[in-house]
Amino acid sequence: TLIFIDEIQNSPNAVSMLRYFYESAKEFFVITAGSLLESLIDRQISFPVGRVDYLYMKPLTFNEYVNVIEDKSIIEVLNQVPCPDFAHEKLLGLFYKYTLTGGMPEVVSVYSENQNIVELNPIYESLLQSYLDDVEKYARNNTLARVMRHAIESSFYEAGSRIRFEGFGRSLYKSREMSEALGEFCISSINISVLP
Repeated sequence: TLIFIDEIQNSPNAVSMLRYFYESAKEFFVITAGSLLESLIDRQISFPVGRVDYLYMKPLTFNEYVNVIEDKSIIEVLNQVPCPDFAHEKLLGLFYKYTLTGGMPEVVSVYSENQNIVELNPIYESLLQSYLDDVEKYARNNTLARVMRHAIESSFYEAGSRIRFEGFGRSLYKSREMSEALGEFCISSINISVLP
C-alpha cells in the first residue's frame, strides 16, 4: 500500500509518524512532499534521522533541457571542451531558448511538443498566480506577505540586472524588508541569489 502525504510540514504529527511507518509498518510505503520543509526549523519539528530519504525537485538544468528538446546527437558534444565549431551556434541558440522558457518541467514538456513559446503563457500565468497565492505559507506576518508579493511581481523587471534591496522594483521598501522577503524565497528554493 502506498500512502502519499502532501504538504507534510503542516502536520507535525504526520512528520513524527514517519518513524512508526519505517520501524513498525513496513507493509506501507510512504511518500511525502512539501515545498516548505525548511519552515520546520523555526517550529522545532525534526524528521526521523535515518528513516527519511530526501529528493529535491528543482527546475531542469540546461543539460536536462537539451536532452528533452533537442536531437540526441547534440548532447554528445554538449560537454566537450572546446565546443566543436559545428555545434557552437546550435548550443547558443538552445541556451537562448532555455533562458527564455526556463526549466520548469511542465513548461519544458509543452515546449518540446511544438516549440511555440506563445503557448507557454497560460502555464507561466498559472505558476505566477500559485506563487502569489502561497505567499502566506512563507510569510510570518502581513507586512512580509505584502513585500513578498511585490518581490514576485517585480522580479521579472529586475531579472538579469544587478539589484539593490533598497527600493527593489521601484518600491519604497527598505533594504531589510526586501532582504527578508527574497531570503525566504531562497530558503524555499523559489529563487537563487547570485552574489557578486
